[in-house]
Amino acid sequence: MKTKTLMFAFFFLVFIIKANAQVATPLNYGIWQTYGDSSVSSIPEVHGRLLNFKWKDIETSNNVWNWTNFDKSLKKKATGLPAMLMIFTKENSPDWLYTSAGVPKVIEKNSNGDSVGFAPYFPDSLYKFYFKRMIDSVANHIAAYPVSVRNSIVGIQNCMGEEGDYIGYRGEDRVGEDPVIDPQYRLTTQQFTDLFREFTLY
Repeated sequence: MKTKTLMFAFFFLVFIIKANAQVATPLNYGIWQTYGDSSVSSIPEVHGRLLNFKWKDIETSNNVWNWTNFDKSLKKKATGLPAMLMIFTKENSPDWLYTSAGVPKVIEKNSNGDSVGFAPYFPDSLYKFYFKRMIDSVANHIAAYPVSVRNSIVGIQNCMGEEGDYIGYRGEDRVGEDPVIDPQYRLTTQQFTDLFREFTLY
């Protein structure tokens, strides 16, 4: 009897999973939509959207701002639903920071000496200036939106790490390995903590 009950439970669970898989959509990540332009009518369980932007796409050169795609995406997707903006930095920071503004570019390598990424030198005074100016510029731009759009924005994440997470340098496996970088750019855990606090409070 116990075996039959377990078998029934197993097949019932398989049936439920299969049924749910048939109605799921590839752009459905729960109640918050992260990518795509699907309408709410096609996925009515969505109650909010995550909108992803890159710093280098909105500040194309030093203090030159291109809000076209930012405005189009936000006004299309935010109205009527809560929206969380994510503005990615680190490798998505503008190239001009390094080529003309003078911010040091930290090359991240694995133990074989292969480049696995790069980052701005976070403590650099120039980087801090431009990073904070970007925050101010985004805030001022959003403040000028109509109330109907502005009130839909429930949060903004400045995405300081590799994938929008904690500030730092990328390691060999992106999780637990310490990256191999030029000694002059190495930072202690306390330095990272202090920078994270400074940037998030700003």
